[in-house]
Amino acid sequence: MAIILNLAIPFFGLILLGAIAEKRFGIEERGLAWLNIFVFYFAVPPLVFKSIAEAPVEKLLNWPFLGITTLTTYLVFTGMLGVSLLIYRSRMTSAAIQASAASYSNLIYLGLPIAIGIYGQDAAVPAALIACFDNLVQFSLVPIIAGVEDGERSDPVATAMTILRRIGTNPLILASLLGAVVNFTGLPIPQPLDTLLTMLARAAAPAALFALGITVALRPLAGFRSEIPTILLFKIVVHPVLVYLLLQFVTADPMWIGVAIIQAALPTAANVFVLATQHRAFVEGASNVILISTVISVFTVSAIMFMIDNQILP
Repeated sequence: MAIILNLAIPFFGLILLGAIAEKRFGIEERGLAWLNIFVFYFAVPPLVFKSIAEAPVEKLLNWPFLGITTLTTYLVFTGMLGVSLLIYRSRMTSAAIQASAASYSNLIYLGLPIAIGIYGQDAAVPAALIACFDNLVQFSLVPIIAGVEDGERSDPVATAMTILRRIGTNPLILASLLGAVVNFTGLPIPQPLDTLLTMLARAAAPAALFALGITVALRPLAGFRSEIPTILLFKIVVHPVLVYLLLQFVTADPMWIGVAIIQAALPTAANVFVLATQHRAFVEGASNVILISTVISVFTVSAIMFMIDNQILP
């Protein structure tokens, strides 16, 4: 029970404070943009960079672990895609957004802070690597599937360039690559720069959780869709269970397994709403899934923390 009080309440308390702030001050969503920019471009990348730059080299080359976690995300994505197309008869683009909602965890705003809070700074390495490879899956599959539905109107070259641009300009991926370069080459980081990066990294967790609370509060329930319970089942139950089962074959490190389970059990990422808006498909549904999954995760992620603290998991 101690871990629930010491970790779960502060983490979800920051989210609650963000939601309270939105209701109290009622600033338009445009006002959230600057906080999101700070978190996504200036606070989280230094945290990822320093974690990977300072990690043991052998930890960065854990390809079996990365292969399983990425494969699991892909399996959950394709499983929900099939259900959406065959059972709910969704359009191709809507089905892709629903599949993303079922497999794309809130890895940056929630996953990194919780993993570090439970296991310490070393947990940032598997958490950041999972986030990078999961982003590759999401930023590749959704545009490709949406392009298939567009048919002749879709330019394959333009679609490919869009995918490459989103991957190549993703600050999390860039920070990971730079961290790996510094790690492998042994390049020193100048002290003033290292101090600045440390300050920014320390701000990542509270700013990200507070921003998440504002984001959730800005998206009230509207237009509840029949697909949503199935999406939630895939996201909150199927994804972490599948990760747990498959990782037993490739690693015995309890920290890495625990981080992977937590990452998979997290609520749907806010980026799914961005994808839905960009492709004009399942927009209200994506908003609902983000809100409901975040509320449910207060209990499910807290339960996972409890099981980790009592050595029930992994």
